[in-house]
Amino acid sequence: MQVILWVIGVVTLLMVAGLVITRQLVHAAFWLFAVLMAVAAWMVMSGALFVAISQIIVYVGGILILIVFGVMLTNRGLLSLPEPHMPGAWSGWLTGIAATILLGGMAVLTDWGSILHARTLPTPTGMTNPELVGTHLLSDWLLPFELAGILLLVALVGAAYVARPSRADQP
Repeated sequence: MQVILWVIGVVTLLMVAGLVITRQLVHAAFWLFAVLMAVAAWMVMSGALFVAISQIIVYVGGILILIVFGVMLTNRGLLSLPEPHMPGAWSGWLTGIAATILLGGMAVLTDWGSILHARTLPTPTGMTNPELVGTHLLSDWLLPFELAGILLLVALVGAAYVARPSRADQP
């Protein structure tokens, strides 16, 4: 089981490298698809079924498809991404190096032994992980769940309002 997790992890890192290295926008979208699917596979192998299903439905099924359609419909797929040696690219490199140091430090300082040997919370008899999450979402967490949906709807309407052309631009 651990060997499979390590293999999935290494393959995911290779796909992330492909995502970062490519200069074509369409290729980057497909590399992102592969990375998100590999992360979902890692979650399935780790036993986090609900998180894996949510990953596939929300990110792969929704957001990534919107990115692909946006690229295809706006003809941006023919454009190349900026080269890393452009002026101002130092801020991106600096941010990446700082994030790597921060995440590496967190990984080194984390007590992985206690996390890996921790006991899982008991679940009610006959309920699986997605059933338990669904039961809690629609009972204990219904109000925050609905408020998050309303907030996303307001953000969508605001984005549509901001993106529409102004009246001065219309003939």
